[in-house]
Amino acid sequence: MLWLSFKLWAVALFSFCIAEKEHGIVYPRMLESRAATGERMLKVNDDLTLTLQKSKVFADDFLFSTTDGDEPLDYYIKAEDAERDIYHDVTHMASVRVSDDDGVEVEGILGERLRVKPLPAMARSSDGL
Repeated sequence: MLWLSFKLWAVALFSFCIAEKEHGIVYPRMLESRAATGERMLKVNDDLTLTLQKSKVFADDFLFSTTDGDEPLDYYIKAEDAERDIYHDVTHMASVRVSDDDGVEVEGILGERLRVKPLPAMARSSDGL
């Protein structure tokens, strides 16, 4: 019985390891959305395109407390400023920060097992890659 339990555990562990995908580099791109709802389309790779909706996560104004050395600092922040670049996709259980000031920069969670974050600065080719 113990041997069977060990075999099942080993198969489950092996299956889990195979299911995990190694990290890779992606070049996300914003696509033109024809939706009247203001949704944005983000193509992460050939297998994953997110339909992004604006996220609302803070109260209208909120208090942000931090320290500078030993000195406490309090800031009141407007939610619209803090949420400016925050989006979500309900279908793919994704929550991301998207900045397109200088090309598309994406950071966040793409479902249960995937994460995305910018690489340190690298030279880009003429087509943005």
